[in-house]
Amino acid sequence: MLKILIITMLLYVSSFAQTIVWYPDGTVKEWTEGKKLNEIVDKKDLEKMSAHHSCECGEQLTTVRFKFLTNEPIYVITEDSTCIRKCINDFNFYNYMHSMLVEIELGIYIEDNLLTYLYLQETLGAPDRKPKDVTRGETNELWYYDRYNLVFKIYNGYVYGFMRLE
Repeated sequence: MLKILIITMLLYVSSFAQTIVWYPDGTVKEWTEGKKLNEIVDKKDLEKMSAHHSCECGEQLTTVRFKFLTNEPIYVITEDSTCIRKCINDFNFYNYMHSMLVEIELGIYIEDNLLTYLYLQETLGAPDRKPKDVTRGETNELWYYDRYNLVFKIYNGYVYGFMRLE
């Protein structure tokens, strides 16, 4: 009977555990039960295209949100501030850029018409080459990023497709 009471009390107390949203500069905001992420994180950070990385730190899971196509952290969600640097450093940008996950995220951002050539320049730098492609009378650019085995199809300033080179 005592065991059941202790377990019940532990479950009750642990239900009040709080996860904290940390910014890389050390600013902290509390994330409590019942609040939505947009009530905690600045709207400008939510509007950024981003990717997340999770890692184990001790007995907890820590998640870092990175600016899409970069290794620039936007915020970290964890209970333990000592996990912030560990999880940020755990992110392998090269592996991410060669993963299926980046292809899925690219597809989403392209479909939503959010990915522009300016964003590619800002995050990935100048392409290795930019040949013209004429399809059905329209001139498009193909932006090759050889280090990531990616080619982006650009028309009217927007990325409308991509290919993974093998």
